[in-house]
Amino acid sequence: MNLIGFSSALSCGSGRLQGRSRSFAQPARASSIRRVLRVYCVSSNEVPRFADLENLRKEVEALGLMKDPANTEFAKKFAPYRGKPVRTVSETVARFYKSLRRPIVFYYQQAVDELLTTTHLALVCGMFRYDVVFSLGFVSAYRDFFRSYPRPDEREGLFRCICEALDLDVGQVTKEADDALAYAQSKTEAQLFEEIQRDAVPNDPNTPPVIAALRACRQANGEYYYTRLFGLGLMKIMISCGVEIDLEATKRWANLLNIPYARLDQDIGTYQMSMEKLAQAEVMFKELEARERARIADELARKAQEAEEELRKREEAAAAQNQSNNG
Repeated sequence: MNLIGFSSALSCGSGRLQGRSRSFAQPARASSIRRVLRVYCVSSNEVPRFADLENLRKEVEALGLMKDPANTEFAKKFAPYRGKPVRTVSETVARFYKSLRRPIVFYYQQAVDELLTTTHLALVCGMFRYDVVFSLGFVSAYRDFFRSYPRPDEREGLFRCICEALDLDVGQVTKEADDALAYAQSKTEAQLFEEIQRDAVPNDPNTPPVIAALRACRQANGEYYYTRLFGLGLMKIMISCGVEIDLEATKRWANLLNIPYARLDQDIGTYQMSMEKLAQAEVMFKELEARERARIADELARKAQEAEEELRKREEAAAAQNQSNNG
């Protein structure tokens, strides 16, 4: 996000982002695809042949480039999502700016856009499953990177607009994040490991949400849809239970949850580097603010001195005039 480069967009597939999810049965001829795209992507001064993606789909099917979905377990699992419209990133961003009442401070513009984009792409993906670890990462990303937002009175409203644009309940995600942190702070790493690995009744309402989320990730056996915000939430849990973030700790947790160690390590490293850059930027902004305050103070002192000098001259002139008149 600028999150200073923390969260680049997650790839969910361009087809899904456009509201379509299709399977190509065989490699299409490059010339055929170019012909379709050339007709579809006409220059701005011409009338498009296709009014929407449905017409483009029909043209592609007429060329014999699209067949029925693959007969695989993956295709069957996500068959309900096939052909369903999916809201695009641009629509989510438009919703955010429509509800925003004041412009964003320029330095945080990219951070907001990337937080919206990253979260949106996760939420619309058919493989994604929302849990409290993700919500902890989402809330933590905002809190950490907007902690020094120069308009403190607008910080809460800005987060509310982000949540509304993403169809997230601001009260729910905030409570989930706070509860997850509080629970992790009350445990040691060994206690959390024991709870995550314990055999339990599925969907047991007595299971703490954070444990249920981590247990579901572990039991997915590598098929869990990992996101960077989940990785950030997991890092916050590790810190809260007293874990020092290093190479060995990251491997330990990644192996426990059956998630890619390399991605978790990369995301944690990127986050830490981003926070260092943010801290440097905050120092710079504080120095600039101090200089500006000193400049304003000097300017006010100069104007006060000039006003005092002007008043003294007027009093002397008035006294001289009175003396002349009396003489």
